[in-house]
Amino acid sequence: MTQLVLSRIVIETRSPLALSSGGHDLGSSSDVARDWNGVPYIPATSLMGVWRSAAEASGKDADWEQWFGFTKGSRNSRGRASRIVLSDGLLLNTAGDAGRGLIPRSRLDENEFTRTNSPLIFRRERTRINHRGVADAGGHGKFDTMCLMKGVRFSFDIKAYVDDVEDADFSRKALNEIISLIGQASFAVGGGKTNGLGRVRVRGFRQEVIDLSEGGAECLRKITAFRRQKDPFEIESANLKGISFDEKAVSGSFHKLLDLMLNGDGVFTAGTGRDYLNPELKKQGGSTVVAHPGTEQAVVWDGCQGKIDIDARPEFIIPGSEIKGAIAHRVAYHYNCLAGNLADENDFFSKEYQVPEALGRLLFGMAGSESGEAAGGKDSKKAAGGNSSALAGQLFFCDAEVVYEKPGVLRTHNRIDRITGGVMDKALFSEELVFKPSFPVRIMIKNDALEVLSGKKSVDGIDEKTVRNVTEALKRTVFDLANGLLPIGAKSGRTLCGFAGKIKFCHELLDYRKQQ
Repeated sequence: MTQLVLSRIVIETRSPLALSSGGHDLGSSSDVARDWNGVPYIPATSLMGVWRSAAEASGKDADWEQWFGFTKGSRNSRGRASRIVLSDGLLLNTAGDAGRGLIPRSRLDENEFTRTNSPLIFRRERTRINHRGVADAGGHGKFDTMCLMKGVRFSFDIKAYVDDVEDADFSRKALNEIISLIGQASFAVGGGKTNGLGRVRVRGFRQEVIDLSEGGAECLRKITAFRRQKDPFEIESANLKGISFDEKAVSGSFHKLLDLMLNGDGVFTAGTGRDYLNPELKKQGGSTVVAHPGTEQAVVWDGCQGKIDIDARPEFIIPGSEIKGAIAHRVAYHYNCLAGNLADENDFFSKEYQVPEALGRLLFGMAGSESGEAAGGKDSKKAAGGNSSALAGQLFFCDAEVVYEKPGVLRTHNRIDRITGGVMDKALFSEELVFKPSFPVRIMIKNDALEVLSGKKSVDGIDEKTVRNVTEALKRTVFDLANGLLPIGAKSGRTLCGFAGKIKFCHELLDYRKQQ
């Protein structure tokens, strides 16, 4: 006999979430997706796509396509509809309630999270660094992404039909094994996944099984009662078969590549923030402090009550994109050394050598150009198979939260006139730094890319020597990072912060310690 399984899941963002509507906001390169009430939401298509990919790579269920459906001809059949129906992810307000249905704007504006100018939305600025180590303002090198802050919660419903036989192909246990994939370390929603955005965890879960043999009226009553229940703020584990949410688990399509803790011994800063880490400096420095570390606020929850604690110290965050940029430049340097791409023998200022095509295809991805060619060179599209002018990255970087021994160290600067040798007028300013910072560097890699670097698979257009050079360049970069030879953060030329790395995990392919 067929049963109807209703599940309601509440997820919480572990890093900022970038879900673009495809349009542009005033003064921004992108805008967030909004539902029928004008409130930020996660479209069901985005959730279903990420979930389906995770199920395909998990290896838990060989018949995952039977759950999510497939098109005509993909399995030599006429196709099949999905057994799973997924709703949109609706934003939870400060009371932990999702706005289902049409809600008057006056009511939405009464809540801090759902009002028109919601403080949950902030701008994360991005700047591409060129081969000289400075901002590349040309060629779309300066842009920003509108994000929802860390700690925001969404609620969505899952409806699925299962068989009441325990060992059936479509049992409740098999369904719950697929549901357990939600919230894993490699489960990311929205854009910027390779740069640390879109990580989520499961914070609430409720499930109810309805026996369809009970009759239409009784089934309708139970379905209606389930939908009217308050969104869960904890995982209700009673009588759950096969459910096990693990935010540290990595799906079968990914491998952990590096987990490194960097410990600094001096003053440090990174990014650009607008808030003081040390409130006392606001009284001392006033408006002359023009540079703050990159800080971001987050939503905090007490049970089902959420708020943005403006009195709490903001988190000092190094975006995954900043870590990725520093590592990508150093890998390119080592690769060019190994490949013999010397500056006095080649046109080193061309993109072909700044970001070698092999690194783009095997590691960091390539952006498409207006002409339809990938950024790596003229033959990039052809070498990639001609399917797309852009390639997604194979490495996934996580945001790093910086902890420090002493916040808000003030450093004062004077600008000197090169002619007179005196202090220039209106050129006195200060910057806020932190003392003895520590932060993790965590990288995951797709399984296909790891097999290529290990020599188990080959890629069209890239020979074995090139693959070995890419692997060696990545290994040398890990060595530089762990031994304080690769600066991360802003103003590294004058902040005098030396780093020593402590490796918690390093894949054997890149573990330089085994060769010492």
